[in-house]
Amino acid sequence: MHDLDHELSIFKKNNYKFIGTSINVFNTNDSMDEILKKEKNLYQYGKDKIEKKIYYPGFFIVGGQKNEL
Repeated sequence: MHDLDHELSIFKKNNYKFIGTSINVFNTNDSMDEILKKEKNLYQYGKDKIEKKIYYPGFFIVGGQKNEL
């Protein structure tokens, strides 16, 4: 499973700065804690849909910017 924490670890490893995510509609005013809470709620929402045999893709977009060396 790929979650935001996993993606952020890839960003860090490759020297990218997190600039936003579709999880919170790229709202720059949300804290990381708020975004992670929203992700957890979306995960549960997706699980509920799947259990009811309703298609739910469950993907999200993450934006990053390469840091200068």
